[in-house]
Amino acid sequence: MKKLMKFRLVLIALYLLVLFLPGSAYSQSEEIEKFESGDSIEKIREKIEHNGYNFTVDHNRIYDMSPAMKEKFFTRRSTPSPPLTDTS
Repeated sequence: MKKLMKFRLVLIALYLLVLFLPGSAYSQSEEIEKFESGDSIEKIREKIEHNGYNFTVDHNRIYDMSPAMKEKFFTRRSTPSPPLTDTS
């Protein structure tokens, strides 16, 4: 009887360990740094590393645009699709 009780306690302990341990491993102790529109490439790289992300950034045609050009670029709308015509 004591053997069965000990076995049950061990099972409960293992169950709780498996249930709660992964959640604590994935939680971050540091706060996520948010990206800002005026961040330099170096600042963006620092935030990527700090947040633990797995990608890199470099200069590109969008990053090198002036703020006015970026505003115009990001407010563009997609062109509407032409209406479908019935070919039957």
